[in-house]
Amino acid sequence: MLHGEVKVNGWEIGNWEAVRQSKNVYSLDEVHTYKCKVFLRQQHVLSRGDVSHEFEVKHRFGDGALVLAEIILKTANALEREKDGRVGEQPTPS
Repeated sequence: MLHGEVKVNGWEIGNWEAVRQSKNVYSLDEVHTYKCKVFLRQQHVLSRGDVSHEFEVKHRFGDGALVLAEIILKTANALEREKDGRVGEQPTPS
């Protein structure tokens, strides 16, 4: 399992986890499916019982963990924007 926290100024606003569905890794070129869960803070309470998003992603094993984390966070962001009715809208840089 791969997992991580999302923090802003030391304040945890969410976390995520990904579990590879295949047991064996034979080569770096293999593409694997990962089941992902993202937990986002709602009203200043973060509970692992409250899954904000659940989805699957595909990832080439040889691309490494950072690329997998990027795919997961981009997917979660797109799902959150869709949920809020902001589909296709680009984030505003600060």
